[in-house]
Amino acid sequence: MFSQEHIQAIVDLVNQDELIGEKGRELNLTVQLAIKLDESNQAYKFTFKKGRITALDLDEDAPFVISAPRDVWELIFLGKLDPFVAVNQKKMKLKGDLLRLSTWYTPFSKLFELFKQVRIR
Repeated sequence: MFSQEHIQAIVDLVNQDELIGEKGRELNLTVQLAIKLDESNQAYKFTFKKGRITALDLDEDAPFVISAPRDVWELIFLGKLDPFVAVNQKKMKLKGDLLRLSTWYTPFSKLFELFKQVRIR
């Protein structure tokens, strides 16, 4: 989990997804979002431009950072825990303005759906 191969598979799925592309253009999904594994502080920053991921960096310098322990991320990737519920239950931490992030609820909801398609090791 959180290997370069794992994260690249997510990027590829996102960039091929019609809903994310369509809603990303419609809602101007242009933002940087990082995901972080608490135990190792390993982070991946996705740069979205109109719904497509145009850059991937190995840092958490982003307006939005979602972080959680490994066991929580595993539940997310296995589809056993909804990430929005996890944030509300304080199982995941979100740095950034949730109200602004909610503008892009539909494409980000689909992003987390795509997480389930990528095998974790």
